[in-house]
Amino acid sequence: MASSISNSTVFYRKWRPQLFKDVMGQEMLIKTLVQAIIQNRIGHAYLLTGPRGTGKTTTARILAKSINCLTNIPGESSSSAAEGEPCDKCESCESITNGTSMDLIEMDAASNRRIDDIRDLQERVFGAGPSISRSKVYIIDEVHMLTDQSFNALLKTLEEPAPWAHFVLCTTELHKVPATIISRCQKFNLTKIPIVHMENRLNFICNQEEITVQRDVLNAISSASSGSLRDACNMLEQIAIANNNTITKEIIDKAIGANLDPYSLSLVENLIERNIAGGLEVIARYSSFSYDVKEFRKNILSDLRNLLLEKSGSNQLIAIKELSERELITKCANSISWYRLIQSIRIFGKSNISDHGDHGMLPIELAFIECCSISDLDHEKEFNVSNNEIAKITPIRDQKKSNENSDYVRTENENILNLHEPFLDEKVNILKSADNQADDEENGDSSLFNVRSNSNSITKQDWDAICKSLKKFRGKAFVLGSLLYDCSAQFVENDVLTLVFKNKTNLERFKSELSHQPSKIAVEAVLKETLFKSYEIKLKIAETSSNAKAPEGHMVRSAIAMGSRIINEKETQHESTIND
Repeated sequence: MASSISNSTVFYRKWRPQLFKDVMGQEMLIKTLVQAIIQNRIGHAYLLTGPRGTGKTTTARILAKSINCLTNIPGESSSSAAEGEPCDKCESCESITNGTSMDLIEMDAASNRRIDDIRDLQERVFGAGPSISRSKVYIIDEVHMLTDQSFNALLKTLEEPAPWAHFVLCTTELHKVPATIISRCQKFNLTKIPIVHMENRLNFICNQEEITVQRDVLNAISSASSGSLRDACNMLEQIAIANNNTITKEIIDKAIGANLDPYSLSLVENLIERNIAGGLEVIARYSSFSYDVKEFRKNILSDLRNLLLEKSGSNQLIAIKELSERELITKCANSISWYRLIQSIRIFGKSNISDHGDHGMLPIELAFIECCSISDLDHEKEFNVSNNEIAKITPIRDQKKSNENSDYVRTENENILNLHEPFLDEKVNILKSADNQADDEENGDSSLFNVRSNSNSITKQDWDAICKSLKKFRGKAFVLGSLLYDCSAQFVENDVLTLVFKNKTNLERFKSELSHQPSKIAVEAVLKETLFKSYEIKLKIAETSSNAKAPEGHMVRSAIAMGSRIINEKETQHESTIND
């Protein structure tokens, strides 16, 4: 109990909660433990995990008091037993509060992490029972610091504990605790303490210590402590000592830098306006106070996150107390694009700030200048293209240097294409209607061969390049380049490229692929890259074609779908000659 602790004890120890009801912000944990006491269903091992200063060790000690309270006897009615609380007055409770209990053993795993330490613990567990209490409670702080051998030794103790032994393991890094240990404990996740609960506790301490303080001061301390009540108590005590137990808003602003919020928001405002000189001046003014660089970055990221939340329509803004600040957040959010905002958050989040602050504000200055240099023009496509499939298309590398107007870059070992914005805006007219095409084919349209004298044939080198590029692209169902190998002729007249297929089945397949948007754009991209111009594509069947049926057999169809093509004997001999 608090009265038995010296007045010189620091606040976080002097006013450590001694009852379950005094523990802040961990309702689910406390409810479970209280019911376990009331129903006499106490587990042999508990694992408490969560950030620092959230009550892990405090809760473990209160649990030890409740288990061993001499007036809280299972099966007998008493006021404390009915509530699941320790009486806090008996010999056992007082000894635990004062730290003199022989039945509460606290072990710091950070300094007792060897296997010999755990073996010594095993001997103590099984060697002797409790002295004046019903049980012995073992609290192991920072249990994640144990070695692998120590964990193995502890595992046996947790599997078959002595009947009078209870274990409470506490850790801030649960991921370092082996699953075999976790599975043998009742695990509870403690969360950061909400600001309102922290304010209430700090207000209680101020009343007990006769500290004159305003409520908004307690809010500032609670916000700055990042959910850790221990940090908040230390901060409160430090400022109270320095100011003779009288704390004002001006004092707290100067002490913890709460008045520096406008600096970070002012920097964000200059970032949006691309005012590099103004932003560097803000950083210089902040630096003149010699405040922490990491704290400044934290404030900047908080303000950028507020812009993100405001721009998305959320009302969950962080620490917005004044109307003028809210209005500025709204103005800034409306003045910055999504792309610049997201990239700014990433840049400041990745800024390399040394733990020792060797480079001062240089990381902040570099991050700010980089954010000011972000251009929206090169990335509008990323946010404006509505077709998700097109947005996934990737660029082609090794474009021809002679083509200054080409918007594409060839990519090796990639089977999809990404088109730059100028080409995305062009209207892609690939095919005439399927009905008209079918009519042309049924009527045996021979106009194709009539334009031969007035048209330009595609060179074999260009056509091979087109087929090779498209062979890397798999469309909706087929590899485009493999289908194009079936073309017996290709002719260009005005803005129309006519492709003559030997096999009607492959023509229908290619027509189907052109109705698939990514395939259509891929074909158009490769044609423009090779021929330096966009063309309307017209498909024809060769008049001499036998309109052979599709190759039969599932293996043949599968091979074609994976990019293979059927070749005749002449082609085979030609390829063999080239290889030789």
